[in-house]
Amino acid sequence: VIFYFSDVPDLSDQVIVDPRWLVSAVSAFVTENQPQEQKHVREWRQLCETGEFGENLLFFMLDRANVEPRDRDAVISVLKMLDVVCDPPEDRALTTVMVPCMVTKSLPE
Repeated sequence: VIFYFSDVPDLSDQVIVDPRWLVSAVSAFVTENQPQEQKHVREWRQLCETGEFGENLLFFMLDRANVEPRDRDAVISVLKMLDVVCDPPEDRALTTVMVPCMVTKSLPE
């Protein structure tokens, strides 16, 4: 199986030849496997409450899913296309992406 998204501008120059790799990358975003590293505990709690994925946690989770740094943008574009993640509101400057299905509490107005 080969994935090629010619109609998605951010992905038109990417070809994904290993679907398992893509599934692994997607599962890094929708998971209950909390990182054990103390430095990510607060960010994980924030993700679980508000759906906000900070850059440090995002990169850690992608690394854990064996996503190379050069492939991060492509993975995030695929996840946006699949509506797994979305861009944050403009007032959430430190948030890289949001994972709506992880939201368990309302964001403050």
